[in-house]
Amino acid sequence: MSMNIWVKRSLSTAAVAGGLFFAGSLAAQASTETGAAEANDSASLSSPLEIGSVGLGLSSESSSKHSSTVTHTDRRGTATTTKTSESGRKDTVGLKTGKVSVNPSATLKSVTKAVGQKSEHGAKGSVQQHSSGSVKSPISIGGTELTTEHENWSATSKKTTISGKKGSVTSEESKEQASKTSTSVGVGELKVDPQGSFDSHKSVTGWFGEDGAGLVGSDSKTVTEGSSPISFGGLTAHTSQQQAATGHRKQTVTTRRGTWTEEHSDEQISGTEAGLNVGQFVADPKAIVIDRRRSIFATDGEDSVVGLNSSDTSGKLAAPFHFDGVSGFVSQAQASKTSDSKSFENEHGSVTKTVTKESASHQAIAGKSGAISGKPSLAFLDRRNDVFATDGDDTVVASDRKSVVHSAFPYSYDGFALAGDFGQATAKTVTEEVADHSGTTTRTESDEQAERVQPAYVFDGFRGDFERTVDVAELTDLKHLDS
Repeated sequence: MSMNIWVKRSLSTAAVAGGLFFAGSLAAQASTETGAAEANDSASLSSPLEIGSVGLGLSSESSSKHSSTVTHTDRRGTATTTKTSESGRKDTVGLKTGKVSVNPSATLKSVTKAVGQKSEHGAKGSVQQHSSGSVKSPISIGGTELTTEHENWSATSKKTTISGKKGSVTSEESKEQASKTSTSVGVGELKVDPQGSFDSHKSVTGWFGEDGAGLVGSDSKTVTEGSSPISFGGLTAHTSQQQAATGHRKQTVTTRRGTWTEEHSDEQISGTEAGLNVGQFVADPKAIVIDRRRSIFATDGEDSVVGLNSSDTSGKLAAPFHFDGVSGFVSQAQASKTSDSKSFENEHGSVTKTVTKESASHQAIAGKSGAISGKPSLAFLDRRNDVFATDGDDTVVASDRKSVVHSAFPYSYDGFALAGDFGQATAKTVTEEVADHSGTTTRTESDEQAERVQPAYVFDGFRGDFERTVDVAELTDLKHLDS
């Protein structure tokens, strides 16, 4: 018999016995006419753990006050000086954490069945095995938020009065300051759910005749899957600072000719604020691998032997993800006001002049980066067939292999935007007032100026779909991996 005939017969036998599996347990049945055995094994494990949320807070306050008065009298008159000062502070810290939970678990099952039969014409038998298992360990870590707040304030005042035979002089001065700073940082919840599973079927069937001829076939299929979805709630940060200050000075001089008064006051306030927001991130990496193997061994009991092996391995890796983007801002504003006043008064009337100046400015910049999404994937198929045949004199070895790879990466980016707001304004008011026996005359002049600039820039983003394939016709065999 030629080798070509052997190969043809072997291939046709492989088509008929494609569902058979590699075996060798027939020897266990050689001493009995018939026999059967079955074994079942299973195991499971679970160990959940949960830690509750935690909240911590701390607040402290302090203040102080001091005052003094000094009086001095001599032949020129009496001088009295009074001073006061006050200050205080307040600090607050808060921390809050979410729940933490872990729930690992695993299962394993195995079923094995064996059947054998022996007679005067030969022996035959089969073994089947089904194994499956899974493991997972979901983890959840609750978000965390940290807040701090700090306040300071102080006030001072001084007053001096001098009285003598020629008149009196009174001087007053006061200052106040206050500031407040607050910050907060938040970390979103983190969830991870790694899990994997496998399912394996194996079977072996064979028979041998009394003349030594026989056939043994094996078939196996293993499906392995794994994934690890992840979700992160993002990050937020915010800080702000506010400051305010006021000052006041006044002097009054009284003599026989009249009373002179000079007064100055100023106010200042400023604020700075900034924020950052890192959006949510989610991803779902996963993989599946399917491995199918077949083998056949046939002999006529003499010198002719045929062996066939085939394997079919396919799989797909994917990691879709989405990120909400980043946004942030910084802003600053400040304002001030000053007032100067001079006046004179006696029995004939009064003259007063007041000059008031005001100014304000602000600057703000904000930006936002849009969402980013992607769905990278990689699929593959590897198919192989090997044939070995001999009739005692000639030997034939043949091999055939086919590999297919497909990769893709659809993606999108929503773009970004930048914006600014800058402005300032000033104002000045002058008021003069004259009062005497004939009446009162008031004159007021005012000037105002303002300007504002608002630049902006927007980028609309981009999208694409990188894809590369090899042997597109073979890729149709990968469609079942999407289910």
